[in-house]
Amino acid sequence: MFKGAKSLIIFNNPHKWIFAIVNMQIFDFNSNYEFYNSYHGNIINKWIHILCIPAIVWSTMVLLSDYNFYRYNVSTVLLLFYSGYYTILNPVLAIVAVPLLFYCFFNAFAFKWNYPDYKWRALTVFAIAWIFQFIGHCVFEGNAPALTDSILQAFLMAPLFVVQELISIII
Repeated sequence: MFKGAKSLIIFNNPHKWIFAIVNMQIFDFNSNYEFYNSYHGNIINKWIHILCIPAIVWSTMVLLSDYNFYRYNVSTVLLLFYSGYYTILNPVLAIVAVPLLFYCFFNAFAFKWNYPDYKWRALTVFAIAWIFQFIGHCVFEGNAPALTDSILQAFLMAPLFVVQELISIII
């Protein structure tokens, strides 16, 4: 659950359960960025994340490109979800992040179409990137990754964290 979450209310609907999370700060960029950034103080670990998070995003898009959610491709659903969420969360960073997500998406599909063994290659990239991130936390940072405290918050913020860090390095 998000840090700062105060309560979870469950409404009973005859057709399905509806979950509404109150005061989660899900659309508060500063609190979400501070949460994720607090796990990344070491410069080497930050660079590991700057390199590995895009690799994880890309390989995830490749690996999920074969699956559908109802009639919709799962990679496409994730692309649209993240694009919309980032646009609401921080419209300025979204100007950079959303085109990068689209580039990653189209590159993932081009990779899939050009390499018959795309699943193994993407799975290798995925595994190596995760291993490097855990090494970064264990060896250089000396702490557990953010996902151990809030997996949802970590997965939502990680790509945007990379964009913010790169912009702060460039500017």
